[in-house]
Amino acid sequence: MDAFLDLHNPVPDALTFFYILPSEMLQEPMIGLRDRFIELAYARISKIKPLIPMCNKPKVPEPTIRRCGTR
Repeated sequence: MDAFLDLHNPVPDALTFFYILPSEMLQEPMIGLRDRFIELAYARISKIKPLIPMCNKPKVPEPTIRRCGTR
């Protein structure tokens, strides 16, 4: 997989944000392209009316191993 982006809104009234892979897991030019995509997406999404509350800082998910049916 070359990229993983998740535009995420966990609950109503929460800020929307992108989940991204850590930079250590990617190589250039993917890091720069990912960052540019997020910048452009944020610029476009922030112009939508009615406003979609969005955090301009992407989040890197915590590394976890989850098996089916477990939490």
